[in-house]
Amino acid sequence: MIADEDVEAFWRDGVVCLRDVVPAAWLARLEAPLEATLASGQAADLGVLAGPGEATGRFAAGTDHWRTSDDLRAFASESPLPGLAAALLRSEHVWLYEDSVLVKEPGSSLRTEFHTDAAYFHATGA
Repeated sequence: MIADEDVEAFWRDGVVCLRDVVPAAWLARLEAPLEATLASGQAADLGVLAGPGEATGRFAAGTDHWRTSDDLRAFASESPLPGLAAALLRSEHVWLYEDSVLVKEPGSSLRTEFHTDAAYFHATGA
């Protein structure tokens, strides 16, 4: 599923771009629960961070939606993602610590800067 070169790149560079690893059926299954999450206000509207008069597409973020959505729970636990994560980490097991829903529509004037989440997640391990 993941080429050895991709795993090596991940360990060497700390990041790797994997394209087309999530089947279209899984992506289609996410549409309704993500729209429901956005409509319900369960995700923060980050569009409020845009400057005065800036045109922006919808930009929203939320966490732990797997706890309330069967489809998001299935995506987090039954889709190819857990296996992909385990392969990249060279691990037999992975555990779900948190999910993040980030929706950024085309046309958003807000930038998503490169960052690390290490300061937010207090976890260690090998």
